[in-house]
Amino acid sequence: MKSKSELAPALCVLLEGDDSIGRDLENARLVQKLHADFPDIEDMRYGGDGPFTAFAETCRTPSLFSCRRIARVNHAESLEGDALAQLAELIDADLPDIYLIMIASEPQAPKKRGAKTTKGMGFAEVRKLVQQKASRLPDRVIYRDFPKPRDYQMSSWLVARTPQLFNRAISPEDADTFLDIVGHDFDVLYSELQKIDLTLPAGRPFDRGAIANMSGGLRDANPFELAQALGRKDLRRALRIIDSLYAFAPAGPVCMSGLF
Repeated sequence: MKSKSELAPALCVLLEGDDSIGRDLENARLVQKLHADFPDIEDMRYGGDGPFTAFAETCRTPSLFSCRRIARVNHAESLEGDALAQLAELIDADLPDIYLIMIASEPQAPKKRGAKTTKGMGFAEVRKLVQQKASRLPDRVIYRDFPKPRDYQMSSWLVARTPQLFNRAISPEDADTFLDIVGHDFDVLYSELQKIDLTLPAGRPFDRGAIANMSGGLRDANPFELAQALGRKDLRRALRIIDSLYAFAPAGPVCMSGLF
């Protein structure tokens, strides 16, 4: 049966990188598109629980209940050895009913200099395999990298991603103001945007007034941020964090007594 989707009838996609927000948005977009095109499509997941060989065999076996299936592989960087060989065979099999979507994150380097780790050593091999397949089969195999933006790129990232995440706009000037107040930590930025979003009426952008009223000093701080501020001898920041600890955290006094 001919596919009515704009996506290839047999598709393999690798989404990798440390911009987990952008990567997950693209993953959701692809899955949503497939479910819209094929309402009866079956969703299968592999998260590392059990051998990948069994999951690959399930993909190769035609389903009795659905004409098409999404095969999602989380933590694809963990695929090594036989699992990597099975993945290569799965891509080459050109299965007409399978949409293979893989998500991978680059493993962090060990904190201690000279330390070695074997965790995630398959990341480079998975990337190389999919890139080679994509160059040979560009209509069926897609490789997309989502690197975490550097600090100087964060303002542009906010302007581009905020409408996708919250259906709200933010101007470059207000994005700079937001970063000055909150900082550049990826998780904190997203948490602060979620908090502001809850207070705004539908359609209103993230403007300077909302950012000034709801960000920074009003959020729940933690003792680790206080230690960092004290280490930088940033008295103003330290006092704001102390105020936040006493206002929001039940264990604020205990944290303070442990520091002094």
